[in-house]
Amino acid sequence: MRIQIPACVLFRLSTQCRIFHGYLRSILDDFRKGAVFEAATEYLMYVVEFQKRGLPHAHIALRLKGDQPRTPEEIDRYISAEVPEVTADSPPYVAVLNGLVKHHMMHKACYPERCFAQSSRPHAPKRNTCKYGFPYALQPVTTIDDETGKVLYRRRRPGDERVASYNPYLLLKYKCHINVQYAESIKLIKYMRKYMCKVRLK
Repeated sequence: MRIQIPACVLFRLSTQCRIFHGYLRSILDDFRKGAVFEAATEYLMYVVEFQKRGLPHAHIALRLKGDQPRTPEEIDRYISAEVPEVTADSPPYVAVLNGLVKHHMMHKACYPERCFAQSSRPHAPKRNTCKYGFPYALQPVTTIDDETGKVLYRRRRPGDERVASYNPYLLLKYKCHINVQYAESIKLIKYMRKYMCKVRLK
């Protein structure tokens, strides 16, 4: 989760942290009450980090109570990787969501120092593709790789290739970058080790 902070407070670290902390407490409360995924959380863990630029962000992992979303159709209810299509019959919030996706959730370009940064592992091959996977291929339906458990989200129209997956409710409410991913495989353990525990395997 990353939030946009007005330029006038960017150099006031205490103000940055207070704004971020308020957002974080609110979003964690939404998760715990079931406001986001229609079910309260069974458990939740998170870690807050400060980027080299000085701005805080959070990594959050959670599990819902009861049955988990498992089918592509269930995943599509909560996670999207598309720019909402605005038509004459669309409700007003769709146009708002369209603008928010374009402003906050687009991986507009790949930057060599970030997207092609070399692995710290010795003898790692040179990276020649974006480490975040962009641009993704277009596909009409969400699919789940049976072998790896990786979810490839539905992307039906040109322009969707560079959309970072998001939850519409969270994006409309908080109006900031909140990347939402479905994880139901051993890769969740890898994510928690790499991003939440910062353990480096030798």
